[in-house]
Amino acid sequence: MKLKYINILLLSTSLAGFTSCNDFLDKEPESSITPAAYFSAEADLAAYSINLYNFFTSIAPGSYGISVFGNDNNTDNQASTSYSSRWVPGEWRVGSTTSDDERGAVWNFFQIRDCNYFFQQVLPKYEAGQISGSEANIRHYIGEMYVHRAYAYFDKLQSIGDCPIIEKVLEDEQAILIEASKRRPRHEVARFILSDLDKAIEFLSNEAPGGKNRISKNVAYLLRSRVALYEGTWLKHHKGIAFVPGGKGWPGNAADLNGFNIDTEINYFLEEAMKSAKVVGDQLVGNLVENTDAPEGMSGSFASLNPYYTMFCDENMENYSEVLLWRKFIEA
Repeated sequence: MKLKYINILLLSTSLAGFTSCNDFLDKEPESSITPAAYFSAEADLAAYSINLYNFFTSIAPGSYGISVFGNDNNTDNQASTSYSSRWVPGEWRVGSTTSDDERGAVWNFFQIRDCNYFFQQVLPKYEAGQISGSEANIRHYIGEMYVHRAYAYFDKLQSIGDCPIIEKVLEDEQAILIEASKRRPRHEVARFILSDLDKAIEFLSNEAPGGKNRISKNVAYLLRSRVALYEGTWLKHHKGIAFVPGGKGWPGNAADLNGFNIDTEINYFLEEAMKSAKVVGDQLVGNLVENTDAPEGMSGSFASLNPYYTMFCDENMENYSEVLLWRKFIEA
């Protein structure tokens, strides 16, 4: 009888040992974060969003460039050192790769996928109340991601015009990828961008956590105005040619136009541009940075005398009302 009890005790001890061993092996890794465990706190959302602040118009640290001024190359405003293939028949083609060459770089959706992954993971948790932290900040970081996706799509709109509209992370299956890769008329892409910015405005705070180094509601309004102005004027000045839906030689499918009327679209985008710009402009009325010098007073050391001049060369842009977003550089 004693032997029987001893065997039972040994068996129980062994089972307990296996259970303890399994518990030990099932621990989450301490050196990395698993996808299931991430996006559960306000700080996770903030870190993910700030990692996408690689705006295409910025000059990266350690590099050289002329930033937004280069956008005027090969226009009636500015010549460049080389010609643009956009205006050479047969040379302007969409790249077939995602490489960083002149045409390939515009045909990647890496940043758009990053945004879609965020929404796929975060929105269900947010709606279920499963993200810890400040409610206002959580909403703000979700709003930032809508701005990121809008900006990424704006880059595609300027680079290739008609393009696919993808709102979710796609499965790695050929049929799904082919179907999702169908290009939509550019005015639909522009409207999608505006709808993303509308969502951003709904979520964003007037003053961003961390100040003007992060996106705020006014930044979303300003970008919304810029996108609408761009598309409205593009349709207006390219009306009737292949660069506009329904124009002569346009390579799209006429069945996708769904009653498209170019004059209606032009009016819509230009009106939206004015409405969004007015929101920002009205807030600055009576609060512009003061220009205290007359033109003849520009000689000598004027930086400490004129706040308006100083705004263009100061190291800290936080206190200038007209500056909505700026990048702070720290000398190593």
